[in-house]
Amino acid sequence: VFRIYFKADKLCLMPHFSGGVLAVAAATLIWSVSPIIFKLGLTEVPPFSFTFFRFLIASVLMLALVLRQKDQAIHSHDLGKFLILGARLALHILLIMVALTLTPVSNLAVLAALGPLLISAGSIYILKERVSGRFYWGLGVAAIGALAIVLRPTVENLEFGSTILLGNFLTFLSLISISAFTLLY
Repeated sequence: VFRIYFKADKLCLMPHFSGGVLAVAAATLIWSVSPIIFKLGLTEVPPFSFTFFRFLIASVLMLALVLRQKDQAIHSHDLGKFLILGARLALHILLIMVALTLTPVSNLAVLAALGPLLISAGSIYILKERVSGRFYWGLGVAAIGALAIVLRPTVENLEFGSTILLGNFLTFLSLISISAFTLLY
């Protein structure tokens, strides 16, 4: 996305940033630092309370947006779907918050990168999508890498009750939760 213009008889290319590009950049920045901020917040507030207040604030903001949109009403027959989707999303966030109290942010970030692969793998079975052999190869390499990270505390210390291992497991469960959320709705 470049703007082409002439300046002093020279052709110039200048990046053109629209509101959408800036919004994506802002969202990327916010999402990239959020686990660190959450980890810091969880040193002061327990995970369940942190998640409750996070959802309370988000609900108030969303309610304000919904009430502003008069032409896009939410129908009563959709409320059940919203509750189910909200519960699944809350489960995902709660698992992440508890996991952050047990595992380093770096482990969470690496494991979270498996999300698109889990969704892709699930789409083969749930949505009956076709994939190439290269996909299976990539999925296998990613799975081996993830297992190396998840099981590292156990292998290094021969400690099967490690809190890091539990945190990694909860992170993986949250990925399964959000992947199911994405694939089923």
